[in-house]
Amino acid sequence: MWRLFSSRHLSLSADAFSDGQIASKIWLCQELENILNSAEWKERAPFSMTVYAGWAGLLPFLIFSRERIPVKRIELLDLDPASVKNSLRLNDHWRIQGRYHARVQDINQTQPPPQGTIIFNTSCEHLESSAWWDRIPPGALVVLQGTDMPHHEHVRLFRDLGEFKSAFSPLRRVWFEGVKEFRYPQLSFSRFLLIAEKGP
Repeated sequence: MWRLFSSRHLSLSADAFSDGQIASKIWLCQELENILNSAEWKERAPFSMTVYAGWAGLLPFLIFSRERIPVKRIELLDLDPASVKNSLRLNDHWRIQGRYHARVQDINQTQPPPQGTIIFNTSCEHLESSAWWDRIPPGALVVLQGTDMPHHEHVRLFRDLGEFKSAFSPLRRVWFEGVKEFRYPQLSFSRFLLIAEKGP
């Protein structure tokens, strides 16, 4: 039995399912649900979404499985072929329905998604270039997360929420901005969340 299914075994980084990753993304989902279920946004449902640098596809999995936002389609973009492959397996239920798509793509060179698409980037600390941000059209709803946690893969740390917000100015309207603190015995850091319409 094991040999029969071994080729379909998921090989995922434990970091993708760490407490900080899970708590950060659940927090994002909760705040986004509050916004998209408000009277001002509800009439625009169902929503199309694109996740930049989406890694193993945990965020789409949470959005789909929580079933609190009407979703038409989610597409994930990531440079790493293994991450894209894993994300397709993790979200296979919705892939089969034609609601989940993933592809290998450098987000600094991608064309912006269709108008009205909600754009996510929860990996802002991993991206030294802001070319991806410059390509997003004004008026798009963006959902961004970053951190001040030192790590060898974090090339763009943010000292506080103010610095994080200013890195993505100008903004047309901010629907939510906040900080979530994480305190562990040997590590403490902050995660920043911004849900806003890109300016001008």
